Amino acid sequence: MLVASIYFWDATHNTFHLPCGMVTPTLFDVASITGLHPLGEDFDPNYIDTDTIKFGESKATYTVFTVKHHNKDSDDVSDEEHIAFLALWLSMCVFCSRSLQVAKRYLALENQLNSGRMLDLSQMILGYLYECLGESADLLRAYEAGTYLLFVGPFWLLQLWLNATFETVLPKKGLVDENDEAIKNRTIEGTRLTYLTPRTKEVNCLKPFKPT
Repeated sequence: MLVASIYFWDATHNTFHLPCGMVTPTLFDVASITGLHPLGEDFDPNYIDTDTIKFGESKATYTVFTVKHHNKDSDDVSDEEHIAFLALWLSMCVFCSRSLQVAKRYLALENQLNSGRMLDLSQMILGYLYECLGESADLLRAYEAGTYLLFVGPFWLLQLWLNATFETVLPKKGLVDENDEAIKNRTIEGTRLTYLTPRTKEVNCLKPFKPT
């Protein structure tokens, strides 16, 4: 479904052009799905942009990076450990870097989050998703049979948004246990939307995008 949706992406307007009209993820969607506040402080890449954890490019793979910055001799979380965790979280789970390594480019962001700044992550994630969708659409146009496609970015957000938008036609509709404690007591919609992801190869995920 992710690949099918990208065929309809228009980077000029940052919208999907579907038979029903133009639709796109919004800040309200990000807030509903993730719980991140749609307002906050603007990120200044020049503020606390120093290497506070002695970042080593040769030790940036996820496992090695975790071992390097995890102090097992103390139960207290140091600033270095917290910043290192944020580095791993942003690279692996939020912005989803191209390589399987922790990205040094987020150091300023990690330092500011560690200092307690209430940054507007919603706009940053959504803006980056728009950028990645544009790049992915270009990749699809240049795709040749037999080659590989590598999409980079927070497509987890797109997946959850697609689940919410096309819930009525997803094959998992009706199979979600609304009495499940994790769903029943949810504070964000993402908890429930993860259960709607199609998981069978027989599902035709192109169908929701076709004219009726």
